[in-house]
Amino acid sequence: MSVTPPVPAGASPSARPKSWGRVAGQWVPVVLVAAGCVWVGRSVDLHELLRSLAAVNVWPLGLALLFAALGVVAHAAYWRVLVGGTAGVTLREMTVYSFASYATNAFLPMRAGEALRVWLLQRRHAVPLTLSGATIALEKIADVASLLLLVSPLPWLIPDLPPSVAQALRVLPCIVLAAVVAVVIASRHALRWKLLSGFHVVRRLDVSAILSVLAAVHVAPTLEKALVVILSVNIATAIPATPGQVGSHELGSTIALRLVGVSEAQAVPFALLYHATQLLPILVLGLSTARSLSREADPPGAAGANVA
Repeated sequence: MSVTPPVPAGASPSARPKSWGRVAGQWVPVVLVAAGCVWVGRSVDLHELLRSLAAVNVWPLGLALLFAALGVVAHAAYWRVLVGGTAGVTLREMTVYSFASYATNAFLPMRAGEALRVWLLQRRHAVPLTLSGATIALEKIADVASLLLLVSPLPWLIPDLPPSVAQALRVLPCIVLAAVVAVVIASRHALRWKLLSGFHVVRRLDVSAILSVLAAVHVAPTLEKALVVILSVNIATAIPATPGQVGSHELGSTIALRLVGVSEAQAVPFALLYHATQLLPILVLGLSTARSLSREADPPGAAGANVA
């Protein structure tokens, strides 16, 4: 009979060696992203890349920044719809929490910002952890369903896609149907159909941002290119690997544009600028909101409670 050796006195469970599975789960995605960046970067002509970046049109990038910021507000509106009825959270407050959450994701791996938003809602508005957890689950389901519904016309828009990609895209309607059924079953309220319609707004903003950056790097901004990019980026960033999805986001964009015939000299600048326009509003607004939140030690209503 084997006996588990006792933990030394004073040692905490966290002091135990990490399992190989946990270490692999943390580092294998990072290694794969780094290898992919090296594979793409080895054929990049640095001088051509610099010339492409110098020729970028600035005003479409401003539009992309605006669309990225509005996308965060749309996500905040979704959260307010689901938890605002029970907690009285305003759209402004939820927008502040969302920007702070996404800014945290940009610095910490494994989407740690989600925990920050859950903690803020629980501490400042007494939103139960179970409700926040259910909201996250519904958000992911609705996000995937709206994405698949958006890109389902790709086999008809781009008939010369690789056969494996085209075949995978043809089964998307079935996946969409299953995802919609899951949303309907998971939601017990009349909001079930509004979840998908709300995420259609988010996806339209994403597509608009992609089209703007394509125009900035002098690539014809077509719907099929935008749909391929949004699908590829979502697949590449599905597993959290690095803070802010640095590397994996660029890989998804570059591979997507190369798939539809865009030259590497334009695909790489697009990937860099598209990710930058996604991160910049989050960092600027998110860090400022996180700083203001850190100054507010007490949740709303605490002062009145103390007086009472």
